[in-house]
Amino acid sequence: MKIVVRKPQVTDREPVALSIYSLDDLAEARAELEKWRGAFERYDGNNPGKYQTDIKNAREKVDRITASLKASGVLERTEHEKLEARIDAVFPNARSKEVVSFEGRQYMRKFWPEEKSRSGKTVTRWGKGWELVKTGSDS
Repeated sequence: MKIVVRKPQVTDREPVALSIYSLDDLAEARAELEKWRGAFERYDGNNPGKYQTDIKNAREKVDRITASLKASGVLERTEHEKLEARIDAVFPNARSKEVVSFEGRQYMRKFWPEEKSRSGKTVTRWGKGWELVKTGSDS
């Protein structure tokens, strides 16, 4: 009988699930993002895409850590973020521009492009949120 021993694969990607971040991790990620932004600002070459992948990866890391810290309660969510989380829990499948009634008020689901491709023709990341619908009784 032949026994095969396999080594675990090592990848450059950080695990997304079950990751626990600290405020120090967030500070390091923000410093890295500023480092790449500064490098791009100081760059005077003829490559408009220089450092853009590094900036995008650093921004995504900051967003991921921030979301994790807010979800775990380490960072405080704003009142609007708390409201949106409660509405999302009740209406998880709301479509764009759908109006829902929640706690006596009406809110409309909104989506907007957060990031576009270099050509500007394709949206690569969408943001979503809820907007209070103004009615005659709201002043």
